[in-house]
Amino acid sequence: MPVRGAALGGTVLIMRCVRSDDLATFAATVLPWLEREPVLNNTLCTVIGERAGGARPTEPGCLWAYVVDDAGDLRGVAIRTPPHDLLVGALSPEAAGTLADGLADADVPGVRGPTDGVRAFVAA
Repeated sequence: MPVRGAALGGTVLIMRCVRSDDLATFAATVLPWLEREPVLNNTLCTVIGERAGGARPTEPGCLWAYVVDDAGDLRGVAIRTPPHDLLVGALSPEAAGTLADGLADADVPGVRGPTDGVRAFVAA
């Protein structure tokens, strides 16, 4: 599990990327956080919610990942439902770097999401 440190406001924050194989646990972890900004995270919430709720089957090879800091606060979310690109939410450069490290061995044909989050991920 890759870990990165980031200096934010004079404090060093340690972040790590968590990849989950359990969609129910992943959804329970990330949906409340994503739903704080329902317009920005509409696609992420819909894709995760439909599959976790059984409205859509889960494709083979799905990727469920999030970034959490050392205080236990979520800092970013990414998913991939093949054959689609990786879908990220809003990401700080620090969270994007942690996510990129954590997904370095994953099949990521492309990245979609809010422009700033995508740019930060690609730059990492």
